[in-house]
Amino acid sequence: TVFYQRAHNDFIQLLVENGIMGLSLYLFFFLVGLIRLFRSSISIALKFILLAGILAFINFSCFSFPLEKVELLILLFLFFIPSFYTTSTKKTSKLFLLGGFISCFCFSLIWLIEEIKYADSIKNNDVEIVQNMNRSFYSIDPACLPLEWYIANRYFERGEYKKAIDSYLISLSYNPNHVHAINNLGSSYYKIKNYLLAEGEYKKVLKINPTFTETLMNYSSLCFNSQRIDEAMGLILKVQKEQEPKTYKMYITEIGSSKIKLMINNNEDIKFRNYLIQNIKNELFLYKTASDCKESSLCFEDQIRLNFK
Repeated sequence: TVFYQRAHNDFIQLLVENGIMGLSLYLFFFLVGLIRLFRSSISIALKFILLAGILAFINFSCFSFPLEKVELLILLFLFFIPSFYTTSTKKTSKLFLLGGFISCFCFSLIWLIEEIKYADSIKNNDVEIVQNMNRSFYSIDPACLPLEWYIANRYFERGEYKKAIDSYLISLSYNPNHVHAINNLGSSYYKIKNYLLAEGEYKKVLKINPTFTETLMNYSSLCFNSQRIDEAMGLILKVQKEQEPKTYKMYITEIGSSKIKLMINNNEDIKFRNYLIQNIKNELFLYKTASDCKESSLCFEDQIRLNFK
């Protein structure tokens, strides 16, 4: 009943995916690296600088989304490379280590610059900064959202749905199970009246998270506008009581009224027909019936019949 995306903490994610053994091996790697670092012949001052870097990496790992590990692992090598330096190291090896150290340093500097840009974009709520970033280099924020997601949302808000679709697809190439991105991609298709693709995206979301409110509402709307009233009703009744958005009563009133209209046309019992006609636009009645359905697990029509009796 509860859906989680990937853990933001790298150590927890390793524990979930690989168990105690996997996490132990990962920590053992750090232990060996630290022992090697302190046994190397580099200066004490440099050892402590590198140790600070390794500790910083461990700290990053507690908050960084796993796909950023490409950048962060290179940063880690920056701190471990000098630990392999000894007085007996050959000249060519020393040059190789020095080159690796400089390369990692430059890479880390560029990564830090992009990180600062991202922080500024969030602080100032300025998507322009994200658009001007090198997103092939720094692609995902520390909260596991691909940067292209912010750009896609901006296009969507502007009504530039085709551009939004392109950006959502890029976003999903980094995080294919991001339900918000899949839902918004479906809504973009919906806006340009490509209902078949929109429905496909909504189904993907509900396969990942069957209780995702935004998609249940959007998919219900799509079915309603396609005159698939029973499907629309079935979807909107899956919205959890505590997750009902402000528009829920409006949706249930429209869908419920259409369902009652069908019931009136298909029923010959005069008393029951009058009961339906009396309540066809009654928002309180329709909302209460929907709430009763969630408690009884009955369909909307059966719940109305039960209440009538």
